[in-house]
Amino acid sequence: MSYRFLGLGNELDPQLAQDLTVLSQFPLSQLREFATMIVSWVVAPNSSDIKANVGTFAQTHGIDGSMIKASMRGLLLLVKGALKHNVTPQQLKGDLAALGMSNDGAEIMEKVWRANYMDLARAATVQTMTIKNLEDMEWKFGVTASSDELDTVGSTFLQMKFTLATSGSSKDNKSEQAFVEMSLPQFYDFLAKMEKAKAEMDARSEV
Repeated sequence: MSYRFLGLGNELDPQLAQDLTVLSQFPLSQLREFATMIVSWVVAPNSSDIKANVGTFAQTHGIDGSMIKASMRGLLLLVKGALKHNVTPQQLKGDLAALGMSNDGAEIMEKVWRANYMDLARAATVQTMTIKNLEDMEWKFGVTASSDELDTVGSTFLQMKFTLATSGSSKDNKSEQAFVEMSLPQFYDFLAKMEKAKAEMDARSEV
């Protein structure tokens, strides 16, 4: 079975499968709360104490340590993979359904992903470019001819390709490519947030 958050070609690690199975056991209200908490932390890791928040969540809902640890580990790997492979909310829902999560649970995860997608993409891009040097960037426009999301058919989208340096050595200069695909409204939202982030960084550098 292939999963989009693993890049279709990679096999699902048994430990990750087990962790995501544990996550799917959460009642729907708890799943929504937990997923929102973890995704919000991924967007802004310095804005909250994730260990304290997860501990409070577990204590409030009577969840034992091993279950909360497995759920957190599985969800973080899911988010990381989905960002890396530019997984849409509908595709994420499909992956989770294929993994055995209930339809209601998969829909909750889809909604959480959709609500935070642009912030996640921005955070991932900023983090990547902070760690690695940007060597080149390309973009192109396209029109969706077919999709598993019917409302996107015929819509214009933007594909961006970043070429990033992965080695600081001049003798072993390697690079990797990262791809991001966005609708035009998403791109304009992304651009506005990137400009805001740049302004904040410039302001800090002047202090």
